[in-house]
Amino acid sequence: MLDAVVKSLGTILEPEDMKRVREAYAIAADYVVGNSAEFAHLRPQRLRTRLAHIVIRLARDGESDPRTLSEQALSGLRGEILPRPAVSAAPPGAEERKPA
Repeated sequence: MLDAVVKSLGTILEPEDMKRVREAYAIAADYVVGNSAEFAHLRPQRLRTRLAHIVIRLARDGESDPRTLSEQALSGLRGEILPRPAVSAAPPGAEERKPA
């Protein structure tokens, strides 16, 4: 699956980078399996694909340590749990009024 995701992203990784990606993906996937309730918001197939995308993008951007890749990828998945809307001082649609 990782090779297909790399290809779909148009990413070129050296063999040693792919080895690190595979290792990071395995570490993160093992964590997800052991903590499935934490990621219940994602369908299983979507979870695997998102995890692969995140790990590959991080590796492409220069991260090379498999543990760091897996930790950052898991953080990325967790960020999808509760996206926080921007906080606004005024209610939506309300315009600020200047004193007369």
